[in-house]
Amino acid sequence: MTVGSGAYGERPSARAPSRLKRRSPCASGAAPRHCGRCSGISPTPPVWRGWHAATLLREHRGDGHNAALVAHGIGGTESHVLLSLGMRAEEFGRVHHLPKARLAAVVDGLRGRGLVDAAGGLTDAGRETRDRVEALTDELAPPAYDVLSADELDELVAGLEPLAAAVRAAGD
Repeated sequence: MTVGSGAYGERPSARAPSRLKRRSPCASGAAPRHCGRCSGISPTPPVWRGWHAATLLREHRGDGHNAALVAHGIGGTESHVLLSLGMRAEEFGRVHHLPKARLAAVVDGLRGRGLVDAAGGLTDAGRETRDRVEALTDELAPPAYDVLSADELDELVAGLEPLAAAVRAAGD
């Protein structure tokens, strides 16, 4: 997929995310990865700046998600296992590479905390924990957008929709 040229890169809407990115300062209360990327140099072509702006928003949300996981006592590998449940953890892309003994130890630890049942699926407490993590992640996301007016937020969404459509159309 080439988004730096062609239909998306030539659209005036491709410039909106990059222009609005300058309105989303780290002073908004954002967390480490987001602020680390804010302090760097923005790419030159407008479409790349738009991609960079989207990355900043994604990193901000990721920082909030990490904080929510920590607040609920969920570690890195545990978070991937909780996400994978509903399928066999060994087959989930983010954990399938782990040694079987390590994966079994993580699942056993979650089971010991009442989050995973004997069959390896989520318990009610596991689903509630996963839902609380997602809810807290959602609660922590708005500061990255709060610096924008309603019109600017609409402009941001309109500017990113074609890029999102191009990514979806390209497949994985």
